[in-house]
Amino acid sequence: MADPHEPTIESAEDKDVKEKELQEHLLREHSGQESIPCKVCLKEVPKSLARTFEGEDYVSYFCGLDCLHEWEKDDKEST
Repeated sequence: MADPHEPTIESAEDKDVKEKELQEHLLREHSGQESIPCKVCLKEVPKSLARTFEGEDYVSYFCGLDCLHEWEKDDKEST
């Protein structure tokens, strides 16, 4: 029998599935609230759940860390 105090190792795929399930759950819980488009994928996200990047003159919203990191990567390549 496995030791319950022994840490488990999750694959990257398992972590992706869990993150997507959590995002779907949060979207259901916050449905009906004001939504905004993600800066990268344009998916509508409840404003209260969106991750933000605040620049000098603007605020960009992202549906999750993947899109935020993609935007940061593209922004660095364009400068």
